[in-house]
Amino acid sequence: YVQVPALLMMAGPLGMAKSASNGSGDEPAAVALQSPSASSSGAHRSSNGCSETSKALQLQGVCIDEHIEKHVHVEKSSSVQTPLRVQISHTISHNISARGSVLKQRSLKLGRRIRPFVTGRSFKGTVIGALIIALLGNPFLEIADLPDDPYNNILDIIMVLIGVLFAVEVVLNCICSHRGEDGRLEYPFSFFFWMDVLGTLSMVFEVSWMPMSPVGKYVDDHADNAESMGTQLFDSVVLRTARLAKVGARVGRIHRGLQTLWSMLGFYKGAAQDSESMRGLSHQLMLSLSSKVSILTIIFVFALPLFNLYDSPERDWSGATWVMWLEQDYTRSCIEARGPGNGTSLTFEDTVGKMRSFYDNKPPRLYSVRNFPKHIEVDGVALHIPGEFEDTEPKRRQNVQRQRTLRHDCCGKQAEGCANDPEVRFDFTMSYQREAAMDVGMFLFMVLIMVVSSYDIQRTVNRKVVLPLERIFEKVRTQAKKMKLDTNEPQAGADGYDVDAISETKLLETIIAKMAELTELMSQQHCANDEELAKMDAHTMGVLNDLVAMPEIRRTLHSTCSYGSRSAFANHRRSRLQSNEDVVTELPTNMEILESWSLDVLQLKDDQLNQLVLWIFFDSHVKSFTTRSLTPLSTFHNFHGKVRASYNKLPYHCYSHACDVLFTVYRELSLTHAPEWLGDDARYALLVAALCHDLGHPGFNNAFLVESENEWAVRYNDKSPLENMHCVKLFDICKERESDIFSAMDKEKRREVRKTCIETILHTDMEHHLSMVQEMAALYLNETKACDQAAICGKEEPLPQEYYNILVKKPMVFMKLFLHLADVSNPLKPFSMCEQWAYRCLDEFFSQGDKERELGLPIGNLNDKGKVNKPGSQHVFINFVVAPLAKPAVQIFAPLHELTSEMVKNLTHWRNKWVDETHPPEDEIIKRDGEIQRWAKEAAELRQRVRPP
Repeated sequence: YVQVPALLMMAGPLGMAKSASNGSGDEPAAVALQSPSASSSGAHRSSNGCSETSKALQLQGVCIDEHIEKHVHVEKSSSVQTPLRVQISHTISHNISARGSVLKQRSLKLGRRIRPFVTGRSFKGTVIGALIIALLGNPFLEIADLPDDPYNNILDIIMVLIGVLFAVEVVLNCICSHRGEDGRLEYPFSFFFWMDVLGTLSMVFEVSWMPMSPVGKYVDDHADNAESMGTQLFDSVVLRTARLAKVGARVGRIHRGLQTLWSMLGFYKGAAQDSESMRGLSHQLMLSLSSKVSILTIIFVFALPLFNLYDSPERDWSGATWVMWLEQDYTRSCIEARGPGNGTSLTFEDTVGKMRSFYDNKPPRLYSVRNFPKHIEVDGVALHIPGEFEDTEPKRRQNVQRQRTLRHDCCGKQAEGCANDPEVRFDFTMSYQREAAMDVGMFLFMVLIMVVSSYDIQRTVNRKVVLPLERIFEKVRTQAKKMKLDTNEPQAGADGYDVDAISETKLLETIIAKMAELTELMSQQHCANDEELAKMDAHTMGVLNDLVAMPEIRRTLHSTCSYGSRSAFANHRRSRLQSNEDVVTELPTNMEILESWSLDVLQLKDDQLNQLVLWIFFDSHVKSFTTRSLTPLSTFHNFHGKVRASYNKLPYHCYSHACDVLFTVYRELSLTHAPEWLGDDARYALLVAALCHDLGHPGFNNAFLVESENEWAVRYNDKSPLENMHCVKLFDICKERESDIFSAMDKEKRREVRKTCIETILHTDMEHHLSMVQEMAALYLNETKACDQAAICGKEEPLPQEYYNILVKKPMVFMKLFLHLADVSNPLKPFSMCEQWAYRCLDEFFSQGDKERELGLPIGNLNDKGKVNKPGSQHVFINFVVAPLAKPAVQIFAPLHELTSEMVKNLTHWRNKWVDETHPPEDEIIKRDGEIQRWAKEAAELRQRVRPP
């Protein structure tokens, strides 16, 4: 008894449902794998105490085994404990990934919802307008020479709002970013992401009250010594470079704004405007290449000024020089005024006059010499030193440069009235206006480069790439329609095109991928690929070679029959049968078993087998109208009796095997809505072929008949001698009037039915197995969409029209599949039946081996009972022969998915028997477990395609 109080609750309802399904038998039993050591000591444990199964899955750093041991109380039987641990590990892993997938889906939905707003012209237009204000706002105030009060305050508010808008834009772009080929978001942490972040952060330099902003502040310059001057010059170059970088970072937003502008102006049309299917490609190429041009432009703006950081910067040293000169002459005037005279000195005034005349005709404008007092008193003597003056103050404080000195004793320590920090003020309005104009010009020049280069790229792309590819893609779309791929044109969205819609390049990639799969599939010459063959030992390869022949690849042309339609099926339902009475009054078993895969014909008696055959032909819901209308019951009894007598009493190829194959074909027809797409005559012929497909089988395979030069091999030139013989015996029986079940048919219908029986029986030869696997896999690849749509249809719903068209187009192909799959279907049934038939088949092989030894012929690898490991041979048979056929069969006919699920359980049972009997090395166990897990995953995917009843 198992109690799971906390752990499964942690896994959530989905995990509990999954665990319940495991218990009901619907899940593959691959999770119940055990190794020899596991049977005695539980799962293998690594050095840190975690089992290998749970090593990769840990909860908050704690080994999953510890959680299981803590929360799950299990009996000491290791055969129960190990599968439970694996199941719980799988449950938790499944739910963790499921919740992550839910979060991902929610983010995708949110991104899709806000994407129209973010890519809409209104939002983009707002961002473009804000970008222009951010770039040109301060330069405009500078050029217009507007006063600080109130315009700086107004601009501060606008810049703060723009900074918030830029930040919101970055967040929204991250949320609604498209995903690349690798599934990652394209925008976050991309080049333009960092440019947008830098551009947003640079808005702090536009707000006057921010400490690092130069707006609305005086520019101070100290000229005490050469070292300080050099530092100031270097800092000015850095500031200039930072200003250029700021512009470049913001220009990173321009390329997205230009997308909207180009869309509005119709730049996308160009040469491709007459080819709607190519406009998406032209759009994507142009944006990609123009983005590269934008990146290069921005990099140049960033990088080029950096190369001037350590050059000798060009700067006007005159201001600092004049200030030092004024300080010296003011001191000299003080000394002169203290000498003989009237206490007045004009030396400083003359120097100031020379300085004013120096700046009269060139910027900057000298408008103030202050803190050089005209009247001072030294040692009680009043001195008069004229020269200080004050002119008109500039309107903008940031245009004022104050040239100061830190010397406080220019007129002597004993002077009274001598001010501290003498300074000279310059008006740089004209110079800064020119710089602002140059910044605007640089911005416009960068935009011009982007526009011109992008337009030129667009024309080049249209002329050199789009127009030549247009013809290619037209052929691609034609081929895609033939392959049933989605060929919807990209739908126009807010930004011109919806990049989520399928593009021509995606379509071409899909078609090439399909062609590659088909090429690889059709080039396969063996049931195992080269890598698998390289890893096989000689015995396994020999077993595989005995199981299935490995001929050269060839595509078989299949004949077709005129097998009715939906209307024919409807007419059949309306037709009046000869008799409404059931032929079989007592069923061989209950109806529930007859409508499942659980019927074990080996448990039925002879009279019950007769009842089963009659019920399928005359009373089942897939019975053919032809059976009752054209085949008298007495004739069928005679035919059936002779068929039964023609089967030899062999372990495997006996009458019971014929009944088992007949019942399997009946189940295939029943589950796949065969009466809807397969006519009466075709179903009748297929059921007859199933009953007679091994008539007269001698218990030896084709290879033995060829090696022993049997008369049947000689007669048919070594080409499918057994299958040809079965067909001959079938129609030999039908030659006799009392057992000719086709006697009431006209000549044309008889020819078609005969062709169906021969084609399907001949295709049970294992020589055709690989070509059938390839054909079915190729058919599913070409018709994936239609098959997947049919998979979700309910039992009572009609087949989708596209899927129906596929079935009625190639009915012979699917009838061959049904009979061949039924002939090798023992590994697809419950293990109790699978095991019995496997041992019967091996007994027959061993009898052939004894005969080969007696005749001195080479003994087949499967025929030497002293060498063959029975469970191991079954794994090879299922893994390399049955499973590759069952997979495409279930892909095409989804209701057959129970077969692959049962197959995985049987693989697990055979694996455990193989381990118990042979005790193989650990690496062999791991290899086989990996193969089982691979098929378990395939079976789960096939099962999930089907809509629950």
